[in-house]
Amino acid sequence: MAEENTSQLKQEINELKDKLNQINSQKEEWFNKKEELKKVLAENIIKAKALQEGKSKIDREIKSVKKERDRFNSEVKKIAEKLKKLSEEKKKVGFIDDSKRISEEIEKMELRIETEALSFEKEKGMMKKIKEMRLRVKDADKKNLIAQEYSTLLNEFREKRKQANELHNKIKECSGNNDYSEFLKISKDINKIKREQEEAFEKFIEFKKEFSELNNRLKEKLLDLKIIQAKSEPVIKPQRKARKPRERTEENQNKQIEEKKKEIEQKIKDKKTLTTEDILVLQSDKD
Repeated sequence: MAEENTSQLKQEINELKDKLNQINSQKEEWFNKKEELKKVLAENIIKAKALQEGKSKIDREIKSVKKERDRFNSEVKKIAEKLKKLSEEKKKVGFIDDSKRISEEIEKMELRIETEALSFEKEKGMMKKIKEMRLRVKDADKKNLIAQEYSTLLNEFREKRKQANELHNKIKECSGNNDYSEFLKISKDINKIKREQEEAFEKFIEFKKEFSELNNRLKEKLLDLKIIQAKSEPVIKPQRKARKPRERTEENQNKQIEEKKKEIEQKIKDKKTLTTEDILVLQSDKD
């Protein structure tokens, strides 16, 4: 029965050791990755700080140019609304007459009335026509005024839009600055690396916890094995050498045991796996 228990325990111990080695390997892998990302993150932060001053200057310039561009865009929008209204008025008034030509005709007709002996009916007819022509002159002046205003606004619209486009291109040029683009890229990289580093650290903690739990289980199994072996095997006392005094032999044994204990303590500090012999030494010390 004891042999079966011993065999089963040894098998479980070997399985735990294999699993422990796997977990330890994964734990160290995530730890190394975390440290590597930490180094890369520090390098990127140094680069970002070096580019920060240049970016701040460009940001201020972009902000100023955007404000100016938005002002021009607002003016362009208002002018476009006025042009739309004037265009509708132009359609309503129709063809633009030549007011100068009509005015010249009126002067000629008035001169005839003053210098020629016209019949009453003829003069009355000419006066009526002059009145109509004067209305045409007035209407033509209105049409010409609308046309002039439309032309002036159209030129202003084109100029303002040109200036707004130039400012917009300047913003694109500033945004495309190599240092500015590099800073934005590094900033994105920093955020990405931070997330990866956090994930690596979480994985490291996860495997560290699992390693600790498995290591404790292994220690328990090793202790159980030691107890079974101690019960089943007779205690063999070490033979003394005849030519050496007993006191000296015991002194050497005690010295060796103390040295062994120091080695075991150092192993525990370094979180190394204890051997069966190590556990037996600790157990004998407790006894």
